[in-house]
Amino acid sequence: MVIRSALAALVVFLGVALLAPGPAAAGEMTARGRVVAVEDAGYPMFALTVAFAGKEEEEVLLLNAEEAAIDPVVLDGLEGRTADITFLSEERNSLYDLHYQGKSVFDPEADAPGPEWQSITGTLKGADAPTEGDLPDEITVTDANGNSETFDYFILPEMVAVNGREVTAYFETQTVDEITALKPVNE
Repeated sequence: MVIRSALAALVVFLGVALLAPGPAAAGEMTARGRVVAVEDAGYPMFALTVAFAGKEEEEVLLLNAEEAAIDPVVLDGLEGRTADITFLSEERNSLYDLHYQGKSVFDPEADAPGPEWQSITGTLKGADAPTEGDLPDEITVTDANGNSETFDYFILPEMVAVNGREVTAYFETQTVDEITALKPVNE
């Protein structure tokens, strides 16, 4: 009986440890907010809409449940609850279009990219094979001066066909907030 109680206490301790934010790493922030919505974004990714105290607008934060070691079952009960959320804000490139010889690799009939997008023309690397897993792969476009831009993207067969060739990538740099730990607050 003592062993069973000790085992139960250990399980509870480990469960709390996995959810509890530890000391924040460089660049990480911890804030308390009410979880408004939890949306599946293709396992292991989830999008959490959070209302933080003192902010007028709700924010959407990404969560990789595997990297943050959070059981998706725990996420089901978070809507409407308050949680301490540790997250990392970083700039990431969002690839919108990829052109080879003046035509979109994704949709040859697509209109020309808008002037609001950034672009880089150079050699495409990393698109050796189509993405097979649940998470995107990383590709890079490097120009003649050695400048490069990196993108997380689900590689398509059309991209594999132009790997190692000169392409123009059209993209936007955005701030992405990714949750590294969260702990529901007992209310």
